[in-house]
Parts: sequence; structure tokens; C-alpha cells
Amino acid sequence: MLRPCQMAMRVEHQVHAYLQGIVKSKSHTQRKVWSPQLDEKAEGVVKKCLMCEAKINQPEFPGHIITGKYLRLLGSEPVVILTASSVGDTLIVIDEYLKYSEVEIVSSITADEAIPYIEKLVVMQGLIHEIHNDNGLTFQKAN
Repeated sequence: MLRPCQMAMRVEHQVHAYLQGIVKSKSHTQRKVWSPQLDEKAEGVVKKCLMCEAKINQPEFPGHIITGKYLRLLGSEPVVILTASSVGDTLIVIDEYLKYSEVEIVSSITADEAIPYIEKLVVMQGLIHEIHNDNGLTFQKAN
């Protein structure tokens, strides 16, 4: 038989397994169960987690200063996001350690336009881990 405080601890650990970070863990835990000092307990679970600690203690410097060789040292994986904006189509390169490290506005996201830029990124940043798009018609061959 589980006592309420034991159940709250199990919920904290289960929620934290899927949602890293203090804010997300607290808000989702509060929706499911209540116990005394729930916030402090959830915060304690997050503070003991190495993955969360790495996310919390990010350096406070702009990403555009960091070049590819430093990104490799930080152990991050570049991710390319293809999206449309009011200015034009946009290629955004994000890595898992920093936020927007490079943004390129292109006239269209066709294979002819995107592949040379992605090749340039591979040379500068290393191999790309993932490529995402915003469900648009991307990588279409220009007529």
C-alpha cells in the first residue's frame, strides 16, 4: 500500500523522467498530485539530475560568437530547421547546447538553394544531426 507522500515521490520521479527542468517538472507534478512541500521536493529531484544540471548551467554568451570547432568541444549536435518567414524562407541552425547559432535567409528553400548552404554548414560545424521543416514544400527542384 502506498502512502500519499510515497505516491507523490513516485510521480515526481516519473514526471521528471520525461520532462527535464524545474519549471516543467513542478507544473506537471502539481497537476497530478499534491503533497506538502511539493515544489521543494520536485526541485530537489531536478537538482540531483545531471542532465538538468547541464541545461540549467548554460553559459550566458551569444551563439554567433561560437564557431564549429568550439561547438564540437561542447559536445553539441547541430540541427537545421527550415522555416518560412515574412522576410523569406529561413534556414536556422540550432545546436543542443546553445540557441540560434546561425540564421540564413534565402529566396526559396529549394534543393538548388539549400544544399550548397547545408554543405557549407557541414564544413564549418561538422555533421548535421537532424533536419526539420515546418511542413512546407521544401527541397523541391526549381523549375
